Amino acid sequence: MKLIYISPLRYPSEKAGSQFSMKSCEAFADQGIAVELWAPYRWNQFGGEDPFLFHHVKKNFRIITLPALDLSPLLPFFFFLLSFSFAIAAFFYALFRKEKNILYYSHEPFALFLLTFITPLSRLQYGLAVGMKKIFKFISKGSIPYEKVGGFVQDRTVYEIHDFPGRSVLFWWLFRRLDAVVTTNQWKKKEITKRFSFDAGRILAVFNAVDVQMFAIDVLRSEARRKLNLPHEKRIILYTGHLFGWKGVDTLLAAHRFLDPDEVIYFVGGTNEDIEKFKSKAQIITFESRSSGRGKSKIQSVVIVGRRPHEEIPLWLRAADVLVLPNTALEDISKYYTSPVKLFEYMASGTSIVASDLPSVREIVSEEDVCFVKPDDPEALYEGIKRVLSDHNFAGEISRNAVLKSKSYTWPRRTSRILSWLANRPSPNYDGNRL
Repeated sequence: MKLIYISPLRYPSEKAGSQFSMKSCEAFADQGIAVELWAPYRWNQFGGEDPFLFHHVKKNFRIITLPALDLSPLLPFFFFLLSFSFAIAAFFYALFRKEKNILYYSHEPFALFLLTFITPLSRLQYGLAVGMKKIFKFISKGSIPYEKVGGFVQDRTVYEIHDFPGRSVLFWWLFRRLDAVVTTNQWKKKEITKRFSFDAGRILAVFNAVDVQMFAIDVLRSEARRKLNLPHEKRIILYTGHLFGWKGVDTLLAAHRFLDPDEVIYFVGGTNEDIEKFKSKAQIITFESRSSGRGKSKIQSVVIVGRRPHEEIPLWLRAADVLVLPNTALEDISKYYTSPVKLFEYMASGTSIVASDLPSVREIVSEEDVCFVKPDDPEALYEGIKRVLSDHNFAGEISRNAVLKSKSYTWPRRTSRILSWLANRPSPNYDGNRL
């Protein structure tokens, strides 16, 4: 079997989605199967860099670049045009390939939808082979292997859902034609079953993962700060990741007015555009704090670092006194859909975590692993941070529990579970309506 991972993202890229796809391909290949990553040719500010080195993954799979019309740098709307043109290129590239027994795996609905028109051809061969074997009594008493019958093989399509699909005709047809779905939490599995009448037995809910060896580094906090040139006398409150509004970064920024003089908030991550917007926002909040009579500005207690190499992030996590996951409850993507990769990285690091109390987060951790706080409330967020900073027994207990739990969320476990589940699923019945 060959797994083809289809993604319209840039490689290499500073985006978390690109890092996730590269780690997924590496982990699938580590399971002993051939893997290809199909991606569109796109304008890329990191175009001269090796994607395998950039994303810190082994070169155990191939990256196939397909033509696509990329005007997204001009207007975000053109990403739709990029996805559509890439989907057509992937369809024809797959159509004329001689290989069979392909597992098409993607988080991209457009490309996967077109590929579902290819897989019924192999499914028809599979059905004919089963019928012929029954007629001539060549079947053993055991069950028919799912992947291969008498030399005929079938291709399959699997949709891994990170966001939640809308109620569009595209998704209605897509779910009607898919072989299987992988979701990153139980909430999405239940909602897909309910909204799209999709068989729950064809959905696997499996959380995101972390490279434990990369993030569970044996480095003292003082040594990590020395390497990063961070102040030793400060108590560091750290957020890593993108600066999107639904990530709750505005709430953490607003909490700066409660900080003690020896406390400082560091923001690490974000695109260049988002960093500039966030810096402007920080200046506005500082001005408001100053003019509202709440005391002197504490903007010196906020440091916006910007994007850092992914391999440097474990040092930042070790250098901090507390890590913050301040997701908002005001958007469904944060409240229900997400399975935050940064949370798994936080857990593996051994540094104590303060997190918004949301259904999406509670699917992964409990009060034994993190300090939960009310979302979208800067003062409540700071109170949680202060508890971790002042109660060393509590902080040590939740960090130890989080480290232990993180070992259940490794990439090998995740991909092994997905492949085992797909291999053990009953063979799908051939349905002529899907041609």
